[in-house]
Amino acid sequence: MSENHPSKPIRKAGPTTGELVLDRGLALHLLDQMDVIRRKHSGSLPPPCDYYMRSMEAVIARAADYESRNEWTDALKVDEQSRYFRDLQLVETCSNF
Repeated sequence: MSENHPSKPIRKAGPTTGELVLDRGLALHLLDQMDVIRRKHSGSLPPPCDYYMRSMEAVIARAADYESRNEWTDALKVDEQSRYFRDLQLVETCSNF
């Protein structure tokens, strides 16, 4: 994430609609942090909380022009500096027993 991290402006004008668009590097960083919180508390909070977290993630992802949850999670899966990537590596290591 270091190459995409917030050295660029947080928001810029959208190419055709004039709407504000969130920088993808910053968005990935935020989405990574939010997903860590969501997963950490997924079993301990009432069901609507997971829905609310996913909804907030969707708002950020949409502002960064991601078309789906799969698109931004795929980006995190290959970003070695993301917590998402490290957590996947940990799961793979633990399942090799």
